[in-house]
Order: sequence, then structure tokens, then C-alpha cells
Amino acid sequence: IGRNLTHASDSVDNGAAEVALWFKPEELVSWQRDGERWMFEKI
Repeated sequence: IGRNLTHASDSVDNGAAEVALWFKPEELVSWQRDGERWMFEKI
């Protein structure tokens, strides 16, 4: 592949390290899809 348009890390640890290269912790946002609270409702 000549150009890497998308990227996926091979592990959670490597993903966290790669994100830390480009973003400060305060720049990250935690989010959840609105519908997930119904799809994954705790019973």
C-alpha cells in the first residue's frame, strides 16, 4: 500500500501510546451513542 489512509493499532496498549503521541489528555472526549443506553440496558 502506497499511502496509509486509515490506521488501526494491534493492541489497546499500542493504541493508547499512539494517541498519546498526538493528543493531550484534556483534548480527548469520552462519548457514547445515544441509542446504546437502550441497546445495552442493564437489567
